[in-house]
Amino acid sequence: MNLITLKKLFNRIKRILAYPYDMKFLFFRKKRVKRNGIVLLIHESDRLGASLLLLHTAEEMARRNKHVYIISLQFGELNSDYSKIAPTQVIFSKFRFKQILKRLKEKYGYSKLLMITAAVGGYAHIASNLDYQIVSEIHELPPVITKLGLQNSTRDMLLYSRKVLFSTNDEKNGVLRLVNIKDSDRFIVKSQGTYYQKPSPNIVESAKGKLQSRYPQILRKKVIIGVGNTSYRKGFDIFINVAKEMPQYIFLWAGKKEKFFNLVRENGLSSNFVYLGQLNDNQLSGVYSVASLLLLSSRKDTLPSTIFESLLFNIPVIGSRNSGGVSSVIQEGKNGLLTNEVSENDFISAINRGLLNGNYTRMKKYLIENPLNNSFCDYISFILQLYV
Repeated sequence: MNLITLKKLFNRIKRILAYPYDMKFLFFRKKRVKRNGIVLLIHESDRLGASLLLLHTAEEMARRNKHVYIISLQFGELNSDYSKIAPTQVIFSKFRFKQILKRLKEKYGYSKLLMITAAVGGYAHIASNLDYQIVSEIHELPPVITKLGLQNSTRDMLLYSRKVLFSTNDEKNGVLRLVNIKDSDRFIVKSQGTYYQKPSPNIVESAKGKLQSRYPQILRKKVIIGVGNTSYRKGFDIFINVAKEMPQYIFLWAGKKEKFFNLVRENGLSSNFVYLGQLNDNQLSGVYSVASLLLLSSRKDTLPSTIFESLLFNIPVIGSRNSGGVSSVIQEGKNGLLTNEVSENDFISAINRGLLNGNYTRMKKYLIENPLNNSFCDYISFILQLYV
């Protein structure tokens, strides 16, 4: 048993202990299954990117009266949310996965599978052997695939899927090179769309007012925000160090606290930094509404949804050309600024340039006059037509 397998086993046990009520999801949801649906497969059920993507995908499909059956490979906080939308089951083995797909196909007419992230790619050949039409989404960059040992899983997903969606061309080309597979028309670049719905003006103003009341310093200074989990990959430490060097601004971070937060805190947090914790959509709207800039400090990130959320609020974005897919959306000097490197010095320079009156006015004007159409509804329509 290798180290990665041991970590997965330990993680599974930890999740079972953390979410004992998820035991009910180990059983087939017979009473709720409807005919001729789509199976949605996810590797985990945390309140993070891929799992939230599945949640909103299921919501949008249900809104269109599409029948869905959700399968997760882990216990987790979102399984209860999934089950409110569609029958949900947790499976712990490929043998059990095969049983479920076979039952859904033979008794309920299921023949379509949507696989989200390369982490479930190792299940693709099972579905293919049962004649399921497979559409897959790969959101991981090559370094992440390598770090998690997902090369074989990714390769299987690419080989057995009818279509595979990538967020950017760079991501697609990098993944194909990593697993030594030639490009083809089965591999498609398509941004996933923004499932975040901007709340009504009254809700936004209320959230903004509560934030300003709790942190009155944001009334007196410009605000730089970061959104995401407090991890090394998201560059949380870089964000903190930039804040230390720029006391003239307030830096806010919203997102789930990871262990890396405590490591960063040991080196001290500056007084102009505020950690807001994990927020709901309404609370997050207040953060975007007080922000001058979004600093995307990620070391590696395919195409984070926070970019599109910021642009929805006409907030310019600062990110690095070398971090991932940010350069496929951000246009230098128009809707944000791009740095050559993921570094504190480059980000500090970009923030200073971005907040210059002339530059900032031009970017805000461009954002208002050129709203980005990145509809999640259109994205789901695109996925559904791939099965036709």
